[in-house]
Amino acid sequence: MAKSLRESETSKSCVLNQDCILPCRFENGVTDMRWFLYKTSSLIVSYNQSGSRYSESFRSRASLFEDQISRGNGDLLLRGVKVDDEGEYRCYANIIGIYDRYYVDLQHAVAARRPRRTSLAEDPGKN
Repeated sequence: MAKSLRESETSKSCVLNQDCILPCRFENGVTDMRWFLYKTSSLIVSYNQSGSRYSESFRSRASLFEDQISRGNGDLLLRGVKVDDEGEYRCYANIIGIYDRYYVDLQHAVAARRPRRTSLAEDPGKN
């Protein structure tokens, strides 16, 4: 039986110290999947019919939506994004001999903007 490969790619911007969802979508019927941080070749999480296994370095910061994997949602929730999190992430999903490879480039971990405070002297409506 021939195996086939499907690839897709996207970019994602996240806010420093906030949670961010990295997308990975595929057809129903996944038998196993894995998320990697490409620049370090670090396995973040692997999933199969037995459940998920997280690497020590991401155990407290990453999670899959396990109840949605059977419906084609392999998104990865990354908590408390850090500058070091920037880079390419790869999601691999095996669906009965068809391999989906999904690349997510976390381009900019930007700081959240703080709302600007207006003093009474600057607000013309408060005289």
